[in-house]
Amino acid sequence: MMHKSGRGLYLVVVALIFGMTACSGSQEYGTGVDPDLPLVQVRDILADSSIQGSRVTVEGRIVNICPSSGCWFFLQDDTGRMFVDLGPADIELPFRQGRTVGSRVRVSGTAGLNQGQPAMEAEGLEVW
Repeated sequence: MMHKSGRGLYLVVVALIFGMTACSGSQEYGTGVDPDLPLVQVRDILADSSIQGSRVTVEGRIVNICPSSGCWFFLQDDTGRMFVDLGPADIELPFRQGRTVGSRVRVSGTAGLNQGQPAMEAEGLEVW
């Protein structure tokens, strides 16, 4: 049988662990975000042709998402908006579980242009 003070300490530790995991609120999909890739902005993909075809990471907010299966979304940062294709990595973003328009996102993948606009084929992402 656990002593009263030991039980109280146990409950505090459990509450702290639960609180830390609940507050993080982030989910990873695909291979996750590659910490070794350079972090670029949307405008960099459009302006710097050396980035096109390169693996990079971009961070912003989800401003639009595929309504049927979550297989693509549009990311908006302070510099612009880009299309993110999740299909090639077979990732589906479960937007019905609270991951929806307005969520913060960091995505790693191959940057390029699609019809003259910044785009990315995602390999992995983190949503919070």
